[in-house]
Amino acid sequence: SFATTYRMSAVNGATPGVEKGQLFAVKKILKAKLRKHFKTSGGGSSSNQEATEKGKAEVHREVKAIDGLRHLNIIKFIHLMDTEEAFFIVMEFAEGGTLASKVHKDLSSSDTRKWALQLVKVLVYMHEQGVSH
Repeated sequence: SFATTYRMSAVNGATPGVEKGQLFAVKKILKAKLRKHFKTSGGGSSSNQEATEKGKAEVHREVKAIDGLRHLNIIKFIHLMDTEEAFFIVMEFAEGGTLASKVHKDLSSSDTRKWALQLVKVLVYMHEQGVSH
């Protein structure tokens, strides 16, 4: 994986609409790992520059796809930061852990049905918006 997600807290109220202490999820995507991916398995780019551009285009494609989505069960995109070493995708923070952590626990039949229905509704919404996952 070339991304790690962190829980971050706003340290000041300088950004409009952001309160001190507000929590966010920040996905850090290392450019070196993206470059390696696109040089080897992700399309066989011939140069570091070409692989970097393909990686950047992929991140921007992902951000564009999630930026327009507004659904109760989809995390909201807030901001993209592009630094020399990494991209940082700032998103709404959701309590309770990741979907993967929930799925790997023993779920009751009713919880399984509830989660499955929510996932199907999200997938239908995404497809209606022209996004496939």
